[in-house]
This record gives sequence, structure tokens and C-alpha cells, in this order.
Amino acid sequence: MKRIEIQLSKLKALQMVSAETVYVGGRSVGADDPSTYDKVFATDDDAQFLTTMYDTAVTSLVTICGEWVECTTDTDDGSIITLALPDNLAPQGERNIRANAMAYVIASILADYLGRLAPESAKFHEEQGATLAEAIVSDLNARKRVKYTEKTGKK
Repeated sequence: MKRIEIQLSKLKALQMVSAETVYVGGRSVGADDPSTYDKVFATDDDAQFLTTMYDTAVTSLVTICGEWVECTTDTDDGSIITLALPDNLAPQGERNIRANAMAYVIASILADYLGRLAPESAKFHEEQGATLAEAIVSDLNARKRVKYTEKTGKK
């Protein structure tokens, strides 16, 4: 079995959420309610609320990874999910799983957060999260292809 660790940085995820909420809030200025920016922008006061959403997103990611999860560990900076995968995992699989896992966590937090404050902006992140979840499952199940030569029938 091949073990890979997915390291998820809570700080990085929350910084990305904060950056995205600045964008969403700024884009909404001038709409019907000019105070939308202040309502949507995630501040330090929202940290506990967002931390709970981060924990929920990580739990959801563990569920998506399902039978491949060997263990999860909380760290000072976030979480580590250890996966036990077959040795013949596709070459790009490990890299894709790591990248998509972090993107999934961020999309999940944004969908949850914006769903409460700016529902029209949350739909994109919900769809993105669903697409990333499908990509993660696909990469978990992707395997190296064995190449045979026509002459020998061997690798």
C-alpha cells in the first residue's frame, strides 16, 4: 500500500476565504444594499464561525475519501489526512488529490459562509465543491495502465 498525507492548512484556507469574501463583498457594492460589503467580508471576528466551517469541510472530505482513509490528525496549523492507496495509483493521482482536497475545503467553506450571507454567490462554490469531490473520487480510483508490447506480450 502507498501512503500519502494530505496536509490541510487551516490558516491558508481561511486566508483564501477572506480574500474571496473581499471580492464578493466588493462586487456587491452599489447593489440594492450598499452595506453588503461589510456583511459579506470575513473578518477576524468571524474566525470561530469559519473554524467550525473548516472542521465541517474536513469531515466532509474524509467522508469523500471513504475507505482509503487510514487516519486523520489535527495539527496546530490544520489537519492531516493519511490515505492508504494501492501501489498502482496513477502517477498524477497523488498530486491531484492533494490539490483538489485543499480546493474542496475552501469551496465548501465559501459555499457554507456565502450561503448564509450572499446566496447568489454561494451557488458557484457549491457547484465547484461538487466537481472537486468527483475529481477526488476519480483520482482515488485511477490506476497505472500496464503497457504490453505486441511482440512479447510483456511489459
